[in-house]
Amino acid sequence: MQEQKHYESGPGDWIPNPGVPGQGKAEMIRGGAEAEPSPQVGAVGLSVAAQAGMLPMLRSVVETVLLTADFTLDVVTDMRVAIDEVATAFVMAAALGSEIACELRYDRRRIEVEISGLTRSRTLLRGDSLSRKLLESVTDELDIGEGTGRADTYSYLTVVRFSRRRSRHEG
Repeated sequence: MQEQKHYESGPGDWIPNPGVPGQGKAEMIRGGAEAEPSPQVGAVGLSVAAQAGMLPMLRSVVETVLLTADFTLDVVTDMRVAIDEVATAFVMAAALGSEIACELRYDRRRIEVEISGLTRSRTLLRGDSLSRKLLESVTDELDIGEGTGRADTYSYLTVVRFSRRRSRHEG
C-alpha cells in the first residue's frame, strides 16, 4: 500500500483563490466567437487584480489575441500602448482590493476595448493629461465614463472604451 503524501503550501506557492479580490489572480471570463470560428472575429474577457504586477499579464493576453486575430503590428503596438496607459491609470487610482476588467471584441474591421474598475476618484485620464493625449493619438474613438459612486465603499465604477480600425485607411 502506498503512503499518502501531505503537502503544505509555502509563501512562494501560488494557490488560486477566485473569491478573494486582489490576490494577484488572472481569470479568463469569456473567449472566442461562438457563431463563427474565424480568427478574424471574436471576444475575450480578462479580469486581473488592480496591481502593477498584473499589468504584464494583461498586456501579454491582449497582444496574443490581436496577433492571433491577424491584426497588423502597428495596430497591435497601438493597442498595447493604449491598454498599458489605461490599466496603469486604473492601478494608480484603484480602490482597495479592486480588479480591472478588460473586454476585447474584434471583427474584420476593428478592435473595441472596454476596461472598467473601481477607482478612488471620479476622474480618470483627465482631458489635459499626457496619457489622455497619447490615447487619443493611438485610438480612433475614445470614451471615458466618469465613475458612478458607491457609498458603501467610497469608490467609483469607471469605464474606458476605445477602438481602432485594422487600417487607418478604412472608412
